[in-house]
Amino acid sequence: MIGNDAAAHVIGQAGGLVIAEASVAGTRLVGSTVASSGIRGDSGLSVVGIWDHGKLRTVDPDTLIEQDMVLVLAGTEEQIGAYNDVFRLANPQHSLVMIVGGGRVGRITSKMLEEAGVKSVIIEKVPERVEAFPDAVIGDATQMDTLKAAHAREAKTVIITTHDDDLNISLTIFFRRLRESFQIISRCTLERNVRTLHRAGADLVLSSATMGANTIFNLVREDDNLLLAEGVLIFPTPVPAILAGRRLADCAIRTQTGCTVIAIEHEGKRVVNPDPFIILPQGGILLLIGTLEAEEKFLRDYKPDLAPESMRRKWRKNG
Repeated sequence: MIGNDAAAHVIGQAGGLVIAEASVAGTRLVGSTVASSGIRGDSGLSVVGIWDHGKLRTVDPDTLIEQDMVLVLAGTEEQIGAYNDVFRLANPQHSLVMIVGGGRVGRITSKMLEEAGVKSVIIEKVPERVEAFPDAVIGDATQMDTLKAAHAREAKTVIITTHDDDLNISLTIFFRRLRESFQIISRCTLERNVRTLHRAGADLVLSSATMGANTIFNLVREDDNLLLAEGVLIFPTPVPAILAGRRLADCAIRTQTGCTVIAIEHEGKRVVNPDPFIILPQGGILLLIGTLEAEEKFLRDYKPDLAPESMRRKWRKNG
């Protein structure tokens, strides 16, 4: 997440729910636990996880909120607004973003950041590629004189955009060693190199293959599922018979499977971010968020009956 306004930014919508992410750096949330943070009480949102090097990690009430965390939140648009009213920083100062690579991706990134009001600088070896960017710095991004010219001390984010995965891995290692606190976002051409880039220190890896696969997944898989990011899914399922009639907290769904219940629908009524003491209704629908592996574990462990097509159409319509 580029910038430091601490606002919740929407990353997906499904079934009438909004999923957002929010950096906590600089907010009063840092140092509190999920339970003591006041997020649920002040906004109604649920913290359903945190991003950790591109992967969704589950949280529990005792999870400590740390300075470099990005929260994944679920709720309604109104609740997102309430969260921003309370936790968004009043006068955020966007730090400089360094873009390494002045090819097509780097140039597009720079223009998009400019439109968003975020200052950036491109570092590129070939002058002809960045003729339209007078502030671009010509040189090797691993050389100190080049970094000085690019005002690297003012930057908090580095976006690595070259099409050479090996080079991107080397650059990621270099910038992570240069400054541990850098937010590093790297392009990746080959899917097999995604994990290597994460291990090298990238906070977020944008894989052409993964982004393409996500788009295809959302087009061809049942419309009642939404793939938000790499391996993160929202999906509805009937309340399993073995859970019906029990309190949500007693079911320990998150602990057992890694999935989080973000809504319950029954008899035309939907409860968003349900209370842990709510009784799961027979014939109701659960809306869950989790990784693909967590979804598979939920379905394997609880074996819910397949939702009839009419129920899926209703869920999609309500969404």
